[in-house]
Amino acid sequence: MVLEDLLKPLQYVDEQILREYTKLTQAWEKSGKSKYLLSNSFNISSFALFLGSMHLWGGYHYIPPLEGFFHTRNSVIDNRIKPYGSDFPVTSTSVAKPQNIHITIDRITRLPFLITAMSLTATGIYHLMTGIKSQSNQQVHEGIYLINHGISYIGNASSQYVKDTNPTLLKKDPLWKTAYTLLQEKIRAIPQPQPTINYLSE
Repeated sequence: MVLEDLLKPLQYVDEQILREYTKLTQAWEKSGKSKYLLSNSFNISSFALFLGSMHLWGGYHYIPPLEGFFHTRNSVIDNRIKPYGSDFPVTSTSVAKPQNIHITIDRITRLPFLITAMSLTATGIYHLMTGIKSQSNQQVHEGIYLINHGISYIGNASSQYVKDTNPTLLKKDPLWKTAYTLLQEKIRAIPQPQPTINYLSE
């Protein structure tokens, strides 16, 4: 029970992110294109940019194991396995089966990937700006290295979210509206000051 309580905030954040990716995928599919194609676009373009810039700036000639594994896995899923269904539109009532091992892996790893991506990208930007200011080539290279990793993780997480789009989430209130409602409830719960009666003046 304690673990479930700890995971609830993360599940809520994950749901809100999935909600935004669902809106993106709906707009994409209105043009008649497959969500697997959109997933592939995120996956392949981010990894290609990652490898190209790593070779250009850092002289790295290997594929990092984690990025290589998940990007390759995403490509196989998008083009061969398609565990989320055979290109059904996100506007349909079809729902992916949660017991599917590929879907379970995506749902467990996508939020950590996205959080890691944001951390790496933010740290990389800091190193890059500091390196430019201090004219330190090492810091500039470190910054680019971290940013490239961040882009790679963003592409991977985006690929995972796009495939798992859920139109039922669009019927729920967005995060800002939920937060606004909670704030209003908190304000209403604050005891209001009562007017004082001056009995001496009577």
